[in-house]
Amino acid sequence: MTLDRAKEINSLLTHAWMVWSGIYAGEPPSLQGISLAEAEEASRVIAAHPGERLPCGRVRLTSHVHVSRVPRLYAWAVVRGQTAPAPVEEGRDA
Repeated sequence: MTLDRAKEINSLLTHAWMVWSGIYAGEPPSLQGISLAEAEEASRVIAAHPGERLPCGRVRLTSHVHVSRVPRLYAWAVVRGQTAPAPVEEGRDA
């Protein structure tokens, strides 16, 4: 897995974690097209990555969901995404 792909998946997982924990309101982001194995691998890649080096020499660490919490969060986000109300088509009764 490339670092860019891991960052992309990590961003979605972190956003889902924020929704799950009540920090953000709304629905979690869609994890469509991302397998549980990819989500776990992304968590491992980001945990091993030292972060972003700033011009001052300090390192900004990247937030990530610990790999042990990924399966539960992943399942929650997928279920939330599948149980969201379907949009009502115009001209059809709900």
